[in-house]
Amino acid sequence: MAHTESTYISLETHGRATVARIECEKLANREAQVIEAELNAEGEKCAFRLVVDLSQVTMLPSIGLGMLVSLHRKCKEKAGRLAICNLSPDLLNVLKLTHLDRLLTICKDREAAIKTVQ
Repeated sequence: MAHTESTYISLETHGRATVARIECEKLANREAQVIEAELNAEGEKCAFRLVVDLSQVTMLPSIGLGMLVSLHRKCKEKAGRLAICNLSPDLLNVLKLTHLDRLLTICKDREAAIKTVQ
């Protein structure tokens, strides 16, 4: 299991999947741009089988939602998979209100998300 850390995310390899744990509370403009670039680069290495762990995230403004949608599209284009896990009830409500719960694959925990993308 490889492990990498940046300012905003930590990455762990689990088999064919990469788990990216977001390490900031708010996915605002700067953070979302950096995280998306890092996950796109990481996606090339793991055939775009990505798990995004949002356990540390408390605020998900529109730019953060857009980043998740963009990652979803990229994974789909590259025949990979994206799963999101460890959402707080508030973040899950945001995804439901925006109907993104219908687009994105949401898993209860990291283990379920890893199984989903592999």
